[in-house]
Amino acid sequence: MPSVKLNESESYLSILFIRFSLWYLKPYKLHKLEEGPSTRVTVSQEDAVRMLRQLLLIRRLETSAGNLYKEKVVRGFCHLSSGQEAIAVGIRCMMREQDSIISGYRSHGWAYLMGVSPANVLCELTGRRSGCSRGKGGSMHMYASNFYGGNGIVGAQSTILLIRKH
Repeated sequence: MPSVKLNESESYLSILFIRFSLWYLKPYKLHKLEEGPSTRVTVSQEDAVRMLRQLLLIRRLETSAGNLYKEKVVRGFCHLSSGQEAIAVGIRCMMREQDSIISGYRSHGWAYLMGVSPANVLCELTGRRSGCSRGKGGSMHMYASNFYGGNGIVGAQSTILLIRKH
């Protein structure tokens, strides 16, 4: 059973993958489609470890953001995505390098996955100039390359999506 070290401060984590793990999913119910997505998924050990690291880092990032908010260091809103990390990580692992994403108002994890360092996410939340939006965007308006930020108004990202498409 191979072990993978997550970082210097943590103990080793045993991963139950030899080289690949094969998963079979339940078929999707389809409407007016001949066939749906594959029900067979193969995950390499390298991909599984990378996704696990991303999940854990996003959870730590959100925990830190929540603590800073409780200490009143983060002003304004702070919408955490704790418990929803796997959604962003799963979608990101299927995206191509040139693909873009627009999120709702829970965008801290997305900002990290699209290239913003955790330190810059926290700087943005605390209003520092070294944040990804120079401290002006806060929790809901973070931007990065191919990441068109979060939006505080539900559905507001639709117009940005249409402009990006055309």
